[in-house]
Amino acid sequence: MKHLLLLLACWLVVPLAGAQVPGDEEPWVETIEASRVIVNWNPRGQRLGTLLVYPCARCEMLTLSIDRDTRLTRLGEPVEISTLARKADWSAHVTRASHAPGRALAIAIFD
Repeated sequence: MKHLLLLLACWLVVPLAGAQVPGDEEPWVETIEASRVIVNWNPRGQRLGTLLVYPCARCEMLTLSIDRDTRLTRLGEPVEISTLARKADWSAHVTRASHAPGRALAIAIFD
């Protein structure tokens, strides 16, 4: 009888040991090379606007927010984030992360 209870306990516990807990995924950072990034500059407090990111001509558009903490570089040199307000259409690498997937962490303009 003891062996049967032990077998039953193992049968119930082993599948649970490998189960993932929701929110227990690996964190990720993603950089998207976008031939076209459209900027909707609309400063309101910490939030500065919205990016429409087009990874390719047939790819689905991605919408990300930009704020005062978003890092901006142009040709490898840091520039003020307000540079994005000068024109609406850029080519850039846009970085986001799992902790805030709807926010651009960094933008590297390459045009």
